[in-house]
Amino acid sequence: MIDDTSAFMAENYGCETVYGDTDSVFVQFPSIVGESDDDARYRTYDLAIKAEKHVNGPSGIFKAPVFLEYEKTFQPFLLLGKKRYCERKYEFDMDDFNLSYSGIELKRRDNAQILGKAQREYLNALLIDQDYVAALKTIEVNVKALLENRVPIEQLVISKKLAKQTYASPQIHVNLNERIRQRSPALAYALGDRIPYVVTMDGRKDVCQRGEDPEFVRAHPEIKLDIDYYLTKQLKTPMGRLVTPIVGELAFEAWWSRTVGGAADAFFASSLTGTIPRMLTSSQMDARREHDIKTKQRKLMAQQERKRKRDPKNPQNVQLPRQSTLLSFFSNP
Repeated sequence: MIDDTSAFMAENYGCETVYGDTDSVFVQFPSIVGESDDDARYRTYDLAIKAEKHVNGPSGIFKAPVFLEYEKTFQPFLLLGKKRYCERKYEFDMDDFNLSYSGIELKRRDNAQILGKAQREYLNALLIDQDYVAALKTIEVNVKALLENRVPIEQLVISKKLAKQTYASPQIHVNLNERIRQRSPALAYALGDRIPYVVTMDGRKDVCQRGEDPEFVRAHPEIKLDIDYYLTKQLKTPMGRLVTPIVGELAFEAWWSRTVGGAADAFFASSLTGTIPRMLTSSQMDARREHDIKTKQRKLMAQQERKRKRDPKNPQNVQLPRQSTLLSFFSNP
């Protein structure tokens, strides 16, 4: 169905299929590129309704009971991967939209609330205001609050379901529940319960041993939370998946380092326009990823060359392996 629809839309409307999954096909009408945002939406809707009648009509490819219908228009559309995308969604009124998210942490309960808050604020600025400089600023605000210990403990609580009696590997919520049982058996959680916890710093390296009951932490102010864990695992990694497609991996890493160091002001002012494209597709993301890989390759090669020249055991005429080694090393960025 996806292949047939893609071929029909390409042949009759010149459309590019940007995503297809199960019974859905996302296409872009090339004739609207360059039009204003409002005109583009109205024209997209008109063409989509026309295509719906065409594909199901006498000269179309679908016959009853199969019916392919128009469902929604996205503008802008951030495609992150399979079943993972964010957009402003218009249905039949091209002046009325809702924000829609699929496959990102904002939709899951097993992350700290600060991540959901950060993603929501970032995507509001990105998709509603369409200003990714402002969007990046929202992340800076959350990072600064975390570093300054101004985030309420409620926003740092993570929860996981006690789904089974035994697990193949150590689990942070299971270990915590055992400690709660030892402290007070009546407060232990039962199978099927969700166990809330925060990640603390208590000298143990393994994070699965450092979960603690939020109420217990409130009652014992000497217990310190692992801010670095929240910065890295609950902010940097998931937010990076939303930011990297916009600015690139290397720029994100540089910006994040400055943000954590408190020196991110105007980092992108000279290189970003403040507006985002109507759609960022996987091919565009692949191109940016390839650029980042090549930049990493060049940096690594330069480092290797400098190291070779400093090493007295290496004759000057010895050449180190280059592209063949580096390409395999960076094949999965």
